[in-house]
Amino acid sequence: MGGGGLGGQYSRMIPGFGDEGTLIERCDLTGENRTTVVKLARGAHVYGIAVDPLNHRLYWTEGNYSAVKGAFLNGTNEFVIGQASLRIPQPHAISILDKQLFCNSLAGRAIMRISTNHTNGSPSLGVIDSSIYGPIGLVAVSLHALVPNNSACAKMKCSHLCFLR
Repeated sequence: MGGGGLGGQYSRMIPGFGDEGTLIERCDLTGENRTTVVKLARGAHVYGIAVDPLNHRLYWTEGNYSAVKGAFLNGTNEFVIGQASLRIPQPHAISILDKQLFCNSLAGRAIMRISTNHTNGSPSLGVIDSSIYGPIGLVAVSLHALVPNNSACAKMKCSHLCFLR
């Protein structure tokens, strides 16, 4: 999740735990310089986080509440993604590609595609596969598209160990 979309010195969004419950925090590559971005309701557990640096959005799954949520990268304008929460029992991993989220379900054994096009008001949903067994990691990729990246990392001018996509 590195790159220019999260700010110069920051490169990761991670779940954390505080006195008030679960947090989503931003930190540098070493895990230091943590800043709280989102405070979740007591009892909520983040299972997956996806960052959309082009649209300045953050998405996460709360498996115990069967919810897929989002906000701006600074934590403002938190929202629940439409009816996705009703159709994804225990959402787990989440990934983003273009304007679509991909999420898998622990209980429903399915992979769901969710449109993140916010201009029309409601996302479109669709089940891609319903024969998945057990929890899996999820990374959405396009084999035929070039992703423009003008960050220092893409130009190999960064000063840290970096893994490019």
